[in-house]
Amino acid sequence: FGGGTISGSCSSDARLKKEFKVLGPVSEKLAQIAPKFYKWRSEEFPERHYGQQEELGLVAQDLLEIIPELVQIDEDGFYRVRYQRLPFYLI
Repeated sequence: FGGGTISGSCSSDARLKKEFKVLGPVSEKLAQIAPKFYKWRSEEFPERHYGQQEELGLVAQDLLEIIPELVQIDEDGFYRVRYQRLPFYLI
């Protein structure tokens, strides 16, 4: 647990935090984000159990060009979207 999980409620007291930086205006960045419909390459990656259904979401490499703070690399070297942080860009 890294203290940053957004579900239900979580600690947010200023006394527990340091090195504050304001996010700043993000509307232009948000306008560049393009959610896409897609299907997983589940036949090529059966160990990931993705399924066959059509999904809607973001492509990490696209987002990396716009808001790199929302992207991380997993232990296998694949890019991941940090969806739990996205709501803060919408506020």
